[in-house]
Amino acid sequence: MEHDMPQPPNQGIQDNLATVRAMFAAVAARGDPTQAAERWAAYVSRYDENAVIHEAPSLPYGGEYTGISGIAAHAQG
Repeated sequence: MEHDMPQPPNQGIQDNLATVRAMFAAVAARGDPTQAAERWAAYVSRYDENAVIHEAPSLPYGGEYTGISGIAAHAQG
């Protein structure tokens, strides 16, 4: 019988933190053409292909963004 190895304490928190840091790094580098493709791939890889982002309608970029194409539109602000 196969068992999943237990994660060390706080491993889930560390994984989440790494994800958030990678996403912010990708956004920060979006204007740098030398890193654009690599950072974009890292950014998009963090999302499920069916992801939905909901932004308040009162924001200039408000609305619903669905899928990878929606993620791209959202990232453009």
